[in-house]
Amino acid sequence: MTEARRIGARPRVPTKKISAPVEGIHCAACVRRVENALASLEGVEEATVNLSSRVASFRVVGEVDPDEVERIVGEAGYEIDAAALRGERSAPGARPDEHDKYRRRFLAALVLALPVFLFEMLSMWYDVAGWIGVERHKLEIVAMGLASALLAIPGREFFVLAAKNLRRLVLDMNTLVALGAGSAYAYSVVATLAPRWVAVGSETPTPYFDTAVTIVALILLGRTVESRARKRTGDELRKLLAMKPETARRVVDSGLEEISADELRVGDRAIVRPGDRVPSDGEVVEGVGVVDESTVTGESSPVTKRVGDEVAGGTLNADGSFTYVVSRLAEESSIARVARMVEEAQGSKPPIQKTADKISSIFTPVVVGVAVATFASWAWFGGEEAFRTALVNAVAVLIVACPCALGLAAPAAIAVSTGRAALEGMLFKDAETFERSQNVGTIVFDKTGTLTEGKPRVVRVETFDGDANTALGLVAAVERRSEHPVAKAVVDYAEREEAPVFECVDFHNEPGAGAAGTVEGSLVLVGARAYLEGEGVEIPTSDEGAIGEAYAAIDGKLAARFEIADEIRASAKPALEELAELGLRVVMLTGDRREVAERVAKELGIDETIAEVKPDGKVEAIKRLRANSDAPVAMVGD
Repeated sequence: MTEARRIGARPRVPTKKISAPVEGIHCAACVRRVENALASLEGVEEATVNLSSRVASFRVVGEVDPDEVERIVGEAGYEIDAAALRGERSAPGARPDEHDKYRRRFLAALVLALPVFLFEMLSMWYDVAGWIGVERHKLEIVAMGLASALLAIPGREFFVLAAKNLRRLVLDMNTLVALGAGSAYAYSVVATLAPRWVAVGSETPTPYFDTAVTIVALILLGRTVESRARKRTGDELRKLLAMKPETARRVVDSGLEEISADELRVGDRAIVRPGDRVPSDGEVVEGVGVVDESTVTGESSPVTKRVGDEVAGGTLNADGSFTYVVSRLAEESSIARVARMVEEAQGSKPPIQKTADKISSIFTPVVVGVAVATFASWAWFGGEEAFRTALVNAVAVLIVACPCALGLAAPAAIAVSTGRAALEGMLFKDAETFERSQNVGTIVFDKTGTLTEGKPRVVRVETFDGDANTALGLVAAVERRSEHPVAKAVVDYAEREEAPVFECVDFHNEPGAGAAGTVEGSLVLVGARAYLEGEGVEIPTSDEGAIGEAYAAIDGKLAARFEIADEIRASAKPALEELAELGLRVVMLTGDRREVAERVAKELGIDETIAEVKPDGKVEAIKRLRANSDAPVAMVGD
C-alpha cells in the first residue's frame, strides 16, 4: 500500500516567487490586466499585483525569461522593473519623488479649484455677482479659465493616460476621471459660451466647472495620500533592511579584511566586535558575545552566545567579541527573511480584497455603459429637448461615479497596517492571515521583553562591609567600562543614588560572566555568582525567589549583592485589560521560573500562566492551546 502510494504520488515541482515593481498602475482594472498578462506566460502560477505598493508577485515553475516578462507586461501598457526580475531586490514603496509630485499637483489644483468651488457654492445662497459688482457671465469666464488651467496642468495626467488606454480599447480609472471631469468641463464651456445649445426649455443652463475641478482635485488628493502611504511603507521596510550591516570582517590567512556583507560565503569565518551587527546567520566557533536578538525573535533581553551557539544576521552584539562560521548568505539572513516576509504579506491579497478587485475591475465599463444607456433613453423618450436633456443626464452619471475607491481601500489598508505592525514586532505571513486575525479567541504572551521591559534594573542593593555609598561607587567604576545590560543597570542605579565617581584601570571583561578592574587601589570584581566564586569569593546562599542577581567583591571580600528586576511595561496592564474587555482569553507563556512568572501574572491580572517552558516546548504548548480552542490562537513575542 505504501509503495503504491509512493509510485502513484506526483513529484513536487519546485517553484520560486518573483516580485517586481510595476509602473503605470492606477486602479483595479490595471491590476487585472497585469495579472492576466503575467498568467499568460508559460510556467507562471499565482500572479498577483498589489494596487497600493505597485508590486507584481508571481510564482514560476522552473525559470522564466525576464525579457519575456518585460515584453508581455509592456504590451499590456505597463512597465515592470527588469532589474528586480533579475534578482536585484529593493524595498518597495513609492519613489521619493512620486509623493512630492502628487503633493505639488494637488496643491496647484487646490489653488485653482478653490475660487471656482467657492463661487459656485456661495451662488446657491447669495447673488455673488451682484454683491461684488461683476456680471455673472464674466465670473463664469474666470471660472472657465481657472478650470482650463487645472485640467491642462495638474490634471493633464488623467487625460493623457485615458487617451493611451483608449487606443488599446481599455477602460480604467483614468478613463472614468477623464470622462467625468472632461464631460463636465465641456458641457460647462458650451453652457458659458453658447448657452442656447444646451438649454432645456427656458431655463438658463448652469455650468459645472466646480464639479470638473473638484473631481480632479479630489483624485489628486487621493493619490497624494496613497503615495504617502506607500512611501511610509517603503520607509518602514528600509528600516528593517537597514538592520542588515553593510560590511563584515572576514578572517583570512593574513589576518582580517573588511568586505561587503554580501560578499560573505557559506563557510567563511567572520569576527563580530562589541556594537557590531552580525552580518549573516552562523555558528560561534570562538569567543563569547552578549547579543540583542529583539529584531529577529522579539526577545529584548540580550542572550549570551558561546562556542556552538547560533547567531542570526541583523542582531546586535552588545558586549564581547566572537568569531563565527557563516551558514547562510547575507541575502538569506534572518533579518532579510523578516523583511521579505513583510514585503510578501503586503503584496498578497486577503479574500476581501480579491472580492473588491473583481467588483472594481468591471466598475468603469459598467459606469460608462450606464451613462450611454442614460443618454440613449433620454434621447429616445425625452420629447422636444431630448438631446439636451439626454446630454445633461449622461454627464450627471459620469460625474457622480466614484473612481474605484473600493479597489484602492483594501490594499492601502493592508500595506500601511502590515508595515506598521512589522515595526511593532508583529509579522503576518500573508494577507489572509492578517484578515483572519480578527477571529482570534486566545492571545498568548511571552513575558520577557513583551509584558516586561526586557531591560535589567536594580531594585535593591544589600551591602556586606564598609561604607555602602563608597562601595557602590567602586563597583560602578568597573561597570562603566562594560557594555553588558546588567552593568548599565548598576551604573544607572549608582547615578540615581549619587554615588562617588572613581576611575577604573586594568579593566578585564569576561563576556556573559563578569568584569574586573582596579579602582582606588582595590581589586573590584562584579558579575554572576559563578564568576565570583570561581575567583575565590565566598557567597552565602541567595534568595531563590529573586528575579536576578549580580554580586560585587572588593579585595576578595563580598561587598554587595544587587537584586535585578525586569520591570513591567507601563502599557502592558492597560492593553491586557482592553483585550479582556473584548472577551479574549489571555495566557502568559514563559521559560522563566514559576515563582517569577506568577509574580508578574498576579500584578498584570493574568489568570493562566504556563512557566518553565523551554524554547522548543513553546510550540507544543501553542498546539495544545489550539487543540482546546474553537477560535484561532495568537502568540505575541518570542
